[in-house]
Amino acid sequence: MPLNWRPLTYEQAENASILTHKEGVPLVWVPGPKVTAEVSDKTSREEAMAFLVEEQDRVLADIETTLAEVVHRDLTGWGGKTQEAVNAFRDDHIAPAQALAAAVVTAGLERGMRFKSQSKVRKMANDLSPDEVTLALYRTSLVLQLGSRSLQGEGFEQPGFNRGTSLHEVTDHQYNSENSLAAIMIAASVLREAQELRDTGILFDMKEIPNDANGTNGADPAK
Repeated sequence: MPLNWRPLTYEQAENASILTHKEGVPLVWVPGPKVTAEVSDKTSREEAMAFLVEEQDRVLADIETTLAEVVHRDLTGWGGKTQEAVNAFRDDHIAPAQALAAAVVTAGLERGMRFKSQSKVRKMANDLSPDEVTLALYRTSLVLQLGSRSLQGEGFEQPGFNRGTSLHEVTDHQYNSENSLAAIMIAASVLREAQELRDTGILFDMKEIPNDANGTNGADPAK
């Protein structure tokens, strides 16, 4: 269970899972429990993201708290860049914040979580559905859903932040406050998850699906 979900009621946690998995609202690790409880009552991505943008000061503060927990030497550089994206967003530099966060999402998934390619992220996300995965990998699977959704190709039909469209098409349709904040939140989620995987010693080489029921992984741990 994501730490920011633990104070939630069962119904709130179930709604948070639907918003994350089905709608692509970044609610894993960030924001904090209070904001997460409030946003879990929303019924759609549009409503949830509008609320998060409205509460951006609280969300950004929660992101900074989470980034302070990213301390592994492999990850702190990207954590610093995510903090720069937070600062840019606060200063109303929405597009630079989104572009920087999009780059961190890419690096955090491919190198931070040690996937060999973006296609590996998408495949693992598809194979590790939150509806079917073991409880030990539930939180990780949710992070992968967010990562995979953001890595879809340019012009991806689903609404919301898209890393490919952000970095290649650079359109006004993609660059906005909602997508910029979502990009920063996903970057923080990916880095914090990568930190947790290092703390627990569960790092996948991504050659096969980790499906051991006891939560130790079916793939060989990274050396």
